[in-house]
Amino acid sequence: MAGLLALTEGTLARDWIREDGAPLRIGLCMVDANWETETVLRFCRDSSHAAVIRPARGKYVGARSKALNDRDRRPGDLVGLHWRIPSARAKRDIRQVEFDTNFWKSFLQARLATGRGDRSSLEFYAGSTEHHRMLAEHVEAEYPITLTHTASGREVQEWKPRPNRDNHWLDCLVGCCVGGSILGAELMSAAVPTRSKPRKKWSEMRRERMGQIG
Repeated sequence: MAGLLALTEGTLARDWIREDGAPLRIGLCMVDANWETETVLRFCRDSSHAAVIRPARGKYVGARSKALNDRDRRPGDLVGLHWRIPSARAKRDIRQVEFDTNFWKSFLQARLATGRGDRSSLEFYAGSTEHHRMLAEHVEAEYPITLTHTASGREVQEWKPRPNRDNHWLDCLVGCCVGGSILGAELMSAAVPTRSKPRKKWSEMRRERMGQIG
């Protein structure tokens, strides 16, 4: 609990300055609720930053499983790209993010494999090889196996851990991709679409999205 308090006060209570000098605030902070679950839920519910904090649970959805987007949807559920935020079932319940870890690990690796500067690529900020070494080691801590379910024909890349490797920063980076999707970020398509109405500001999209999540 003390660690979560210190971390969020140091990141959520401050402005982050963009390259052009514009100040930004973090729009969504997800906390892994698959470990120390009760502590995480209590923290997310009682935090002074509860408006932007959500407990999150990665779900292992394999080839034999029904895709997260194909599962039953109840009134009030918010569903996106292989993630969902079920509606609260009781008065004191806090809404939690659920996401398909296999899909989002494949999504992340595809972004990293895309050429620098190309559409849909993910780049790290400038730094030396040594500066990014630990992050790179964590990102490479798992490998995919492509499996197909005979009955349904559903094909999935299932990610497996390499022996004696840490993957904590991989999980964090995957969570950032999910959080971006929840806030409305999408991949750029090859063709530039024709817009029939003015482009919304990022702040407007964030307010609309957080209004749905709340």
